[in-house]
Amino acid sequence: MTTDLLGATELRQSVLDAWLASPTRFREDANLEEDHARGHYRDRVVVELAQNAADAAAAAGVRGDVTVEFRPDDAVLVVRGPGVPLDRAGAAALAGMRASAKRDGESVGRFGVGFSAVRAVADEVTIASGAPAAEPVDAPEVEPVDTGLDELDRPAVVEPVETGLDELDRRAVVEPVETTAPFVGLTFSLARSRQLLHDVAATGGPGGARLASAVDERDGDLPALRLPFAAAPEDLGDDVPAPGETVVVLRLRPGSVPAVRAAVEAIDDTLLLALPGLDSVTVVEDGVVRRFADVEDRWIVVRDGGDLPEALVADRPVEQRGTRWSVTWALPREGAAPCVIHAPTPTDDASTLPALLVATFPVDPGRRRTTPGPVTDALVARAAASYPRLVARAGEAGRHPLDLVPVGLPGSELDARLHAAIVAAVRTAPVLVSAGVRVAPQDARCVLGGIGEDLDALALLASGTPDLVAVPPRCLAAARTCGVTVTDLADAVGALPDRDPAAWRAAYEVLARWVHEPGAPEAMATLGVPLRDGRTIHGPRGVLVPQGRAAEIPGVRLVHPDAAHPLLERLGARPADAFDALNELGLEGLEEFDGLDGLDRRALAEPVEAGSGLDGLDRRALTEPVEAGSGLDGLDGLDKLDRRSGLDKLDRRTPLDRRTPLDLVAAALADRPDLDPADAPFWWGELEVESDDGPLPARDCLLPGSWADGVLDLEPVAAEEVDRRGPDLLRMLGVASDVAVLRVPDVLTPDSGPDLAGLDDAENGPADWLDHWAEYLEMLAETLGESVALGTLEAVADLDVAELGPMMARISEDERARAALLTTLRAPSTGGRAPSYTAWWVRDHLGRRFALPGQSVPLLGPAPEFLEGLDDDVLVACGGVSSLADLDDADWRAVLEDLPPVGRSVPPDVAAEIWDGLAEMGDGVVIDRLPAQDGDRLRMAALSAVVPANHVCWAALGPVIPARLAGPLGLDVVGDREPDGAGEPEEVDAAVVRVTSGLPTTWWAHDELTVGGVDVDWWIADGRVHAATTAGLAAGLAAAAGLWADRHRIELLLSEPERAELDAALDAWVGPEPRQ
Repeated sequence: MTTDLLGATELRQSVLDAWLASPTRFREDANLEEDHARGHYRDRVVVELAQNAADAAAAAGVRGDVTVEFRPDDAVLVVRGPGVPLDRAGAAALAGMRASAKRDGESVGRFGVGFSAVRAVADEVTIASGAPAAEPVDAPEVEPVDTGLDELDRPAVVEPVETGLDELDRRAVVEPVETTAPFVGLTFSLARSRQLLHDVAATGGPGGARLASAVDERDGDLPALRLPFAAAPEDLGDDVPAPGETVVVLRLRPGSVPAVRAAVEAIDDTLLLALPGLDSVTVVEDGVVRRFADVEDRWIVVRDGGDLPEALVADRPVEQRGTRWSVTWALPREGAAPCVIHAPTPTDDASTLPALLVATFPVDPGRRRTTPGPVTDALVARAAASYPRLVARAGEAGRHPLDLVPVGLPGSELDARLHAAIVAAVRTAPVLVSAGVRVAPQDARCVLGGIGEDLDALALLASGTPDLVAVPPRCLAAARTCGVTVTDLADAVGALPDRDPAAWRAAYEVLARWVHEPGAPEAMATLGVPLRDGRTIHGPRGVLVPQGRAAEIPGVRLVHPDAAHPLLERLGARPADAFDALNELGLEGLEEFDGLDGLDRRALAEPVEAGSGLDGLDRRALTEPVEAGSGLDGLDGLDKLDRRSGLDKLDRRTPLDRRTPLDLVAAALADRPDLDPADAPFWWGELEVESDDGPLPARDCLLPGSWADGVLDLEPVAAEEVDRRGPDLLRMLGVASDVAVLRVPDVLTPDSGPDLAGLDDAENGPADWLDHWAEYLEMLAETLGESVALGTLEAVADLDVAELGPMMARISEDERARAALLTTLRAPSTGGRAPSYTAWWVRDHLGRRFALPGQSVPLLGPAPEFLEGLDDDVLVACGGVSSLADLDDADWRAVLEDLPPVGRSVPPDVAAEIWDGLAEMGDGVVIDRLPAQDGDRLRMAALSAVVPANHVCWAALGPVIPARLAGPLGLDVVGDREPDGAGEPEEVDAAVVRVTSGLPTTWWAHDELTVGGVDVDWWIADGRVHAATTAGLAAGLAAAAGLWADRHRIELLLSEPERAELDAALDAWVGPEPRQ
């Protein structure tokens, strides 16, 4: 038998009475339940029931451990949990649908309608509590109290909810009634409601008829939640609640099973976060159990709450005027947060925030949208104010704080307002960390790139640029949104404060990780570098990283050994041993550190001037500490002594400063024991050594007893200096001991603009030591072209102070010196060729070319005696030729200058070679005389007296030269001139023409042939051959046909034409070889 302890009968009767009295009220109730079930709460049954269970547990002050069991085969959904049991007030609220029994501000549900979500999926619903309800005894009437199970929402995390009944003594309202019933509860059944309405309508008179009509209009869709029945055991089956437990059993409509399955499978941590009264949720589906608890192990949670001013809620409906507010931010430790705002159950307001927001925003009746107004404004401000706490806690948990800054387009109007408020709050909150100190984004700085994420690098850079924070590339937009200033890496590097060398090395170790990033080497170009001398400079480029004995070289920018690091080399520093360091110092720099600051060493060898107070002291006394009792202790003002005493700076020098230049060279050579003397710096030769004639530059001296002694006119090094320094070091300095080859780097032929004579003044350059080097460069510019890069050239030195016989013999024997002589220079662009410096110097010294041994060359004499016995390659390099054809333009000019005087006869072979040479020289040849054909003899003629002619017949009229010389000499070829008589045309014998290819077939015969009154044997004018004799005819025909060498043969054939056929047969016998 069912006991009606919750007053279900009275509740049904009151509803039926209202409907009988007003069918309109029936329609309103039916429509409202349909709106809730099929509209506002159509997909929220699981969340709403879980929410009610959470409120019931919170009201009872017990753990909110809820179980959701879904049995799809039976089409049953069961939700059970501990908490305040169902009582009469709760029963009335469930059946009332318009008012909630919950009046406290900390319950999640507020409308008393959330339970209606069950009608979206079920027509049979039972809710029962394991403890009996109580009848009110002499209690004042109060508003019904809901079970706390209505209006369930998706997960939210809020502070534990109070019961809200602090001021009401529940024992005064509801006294327990003794009963033996195992549970109390209500059942809502569409079938039983339909039957009840049928019965009431049939017996209810006129009102019943009107109600029956209204019921029929609903087509079976009735407000079942308005008609509760006392729950019976058969309504619960095996799902009877335990004592202290409330259970809701839904018999699902077949078509609702998929939707319920989806809702059950969607249960996750967010349900616990949204409902503050839930401690755990156990989901049982098809025998598979999932349990959600300890949600803060998987989420970073920040909660806030308090009371709103009553003025803010004055315009809200009476049921919604609670002042209590709460905000919960939850950030998943892994994965993404839900994309909707919870109020506190899920709304349709989209969210693009990285964290879940659960807040007591006011919502519309459907609880799908938040409503604007003062309460929403206040909650947006409070949510933003608590957001920096979430950001800070996320940072402590290993997340980057800027990952939580919203960027991009918002998802809804409320989301946009939250974006703006959160950015404003985070901007001024100390959520970022710089060197262990919290800093607000608006005060922070960042460096772009990977180095900007390296905490070690940031800690380093922060020592000079405060408030530097790590900003990964993905957070750059967020950083700018919050006001973080982007600092250029170069500025941060340049601001690094000075530190000791070891600390600088540690800094380099950190920065080296990022030097390969684009732009990093340039940004680090101003990096501080501690030097050996105690200074710190900005920029590694050009600084030397010491190796070997480099530290012994004063005056160069050497990195402090404790700071040396590969990063410096990557940024432009150069590793340097003592050799490199000394070369970097150079001659000028060396003079500043030469013992006594560059004072004349010879002055130090002389006595100290009288009157200085130090008369008679030797140099050793001036460079060693003053001993007590020496008569000098206690002297002050030494820096005011006469500088000639060499003592004005003694007290300021370190032991290294007192080293002589040659000591430094020795240190350099110790680091380069295999150094080739040719690779020694050229300026080393400027360093002074002691000679028999006093201190002289090393290159002005020779090594006693060597090959150079007796061959070169140089001063011998003093024997004491040789003993002190050793021959090897002296040779490295440039002291001559053998033939020396100098290497001249980066040779460039000069332009015509600069004063070429000034090239001899290049300090410490090859022009100082190579005789006439500037003239050689000028020759190269004329021969190869201006501004031609020739690279490194090698040249034999000391030619001007050498006895040339032994010198040339040694050059021919020494491989390197021989190469310096024989190498020919070539210009890549013009193809021009020029001799080596050594070859040029010897030729210039000789003044003219000479004939090679065994060769007779016109106009040239034999080789000089000092070249006798040398091989032809050496002799050719020195100017030897086998014929005049071997001469170049410059040589030809020298030969032409030595031509015989005008009027002197010239041998034919000499004239021919001169003519050929002139023809090959090109235009612009300057000459005043040359060989010419004058009548029947060859003689020297003035240039002004000769004319170029196409045929030698012109020689009868005066001196002529071949027409091919007209261009080079700038003359005009003489034109045609007709003979004095016309002559008679005659045919050349056909046999002669047949055997002589190209011979003219007609000629003009003269008894006497004259031109301008001068007798001639033959003449050619306008292509016609004129002749007065057979010999003349043969010469004219041969000249016209270009067969001048065949003129005598042609003369023989003209005299004996019958020999022509025999001559042709003989030609066929010997073949087509040309006649000589």
